[in-house]
Amino acid sequence: MKIRIITSCTGEKQHAPANQLTQDDFRLISEPTRFQAREDELSAYRMPAETMYTGQQHLRLMEGVRAFREQYGAESVDVWILSAGYGLLPGDQAIAPYECIFQGMKATEIDAWAAHLHVPEDARRFFAQP
Repeated sequence: MKIRIITSCTGEKQHAPANQLTQDDFRLISEPTRFQAREDELSAYRMPAETMYTGQQHLRLMEGVRAFREQYGAESVDVWILSAGYGLLPGDQAIAPYECIFQGMKATEIDAWAAHLHVPEDARRFFAQP
């Protein structure tokens, strides 16, 4: 049996350098070379998404995930995170610190931003997997 979880990102992260990524940087995703250059500036801070977030909701979820994985194996649980910067991403994907949140956006802005990040298509693929 495999459990698949989608959770949200949190504003609190392991690292918050002054030059962390912002929403403007994520607008460059369609320009991979420029976006990669910004990520490379933060390479010392990159880590798997599962370990980047330090908000209480995420920490408590990951306590349960770790306990389940210890009992049933590392492959027993897939954690995916809906990030306001990266979109829907697997928990083991290395990410750079960023400051970008959905909170405060109007519904139409959230819809447009989610479309920019390909969240609807990625979610359909996620839910279509057995």
